[in-house]
Amino acid sequence: MKPMEETVRLAESIKEGDPVSSTPVQGKALLNVGVAGAGRMGSFHASHLAKYIAGARLYALADQKPEVREALTRDLALDPSRVFERWEDMLALEGLDAVVVTVPTRSHGAVVLEAAARGKAIFSEKPLCLTVAETREVLGVVEKKGVPLQIGFMRRFDPGYAAAKQQIE
Repeated sequence: MKPMEETVRLAESIKEGDPVSSTPVQGKALLNVGVAGAGRMGSFHASHLAKYIAGARLYALADQKPEVREALTRDLALDPSRVFERWEDMLALEGLDAVVVTVPTRSHGAVVLEAAARGKAIFSEKPLCLTVAETREVLGVVEKKGVPLQIGFMRRFDPGYAAAKQQIE
């Protein structure tokens, strides 16, 4: 199977399968996650948080485009009081535990800095920043604040990329 076909098959199996329960693990609180930026990847992450991720829920969303906010609020049954135009307002929301950063690349560093300053766990799409200097600054703040940070690089699991890596090694 070609890599793109495998990706499509996986996405379709997720859509067709039973949603994973959002019931928290016994003794642990449900993780309240906000999505900053609801373009292609942000909408994908928001949908999965709303429907398929056990122990976490889509708690808030921020996007500059009103039509995107309206559609996702409706389609994902979001509380409109937790849907924002500005990611800064979302990060200030009481009860927010974590953030998925899918704003345009030039703004990744700013969102991660603010999220770290507020003690939020962070998942950011790649790249973290556009320069090495900014990346070092952001990583320094994240380390100092002691918050979890993960950079999304889903292609490492793509069969074509995995095969290329094996050939290189």
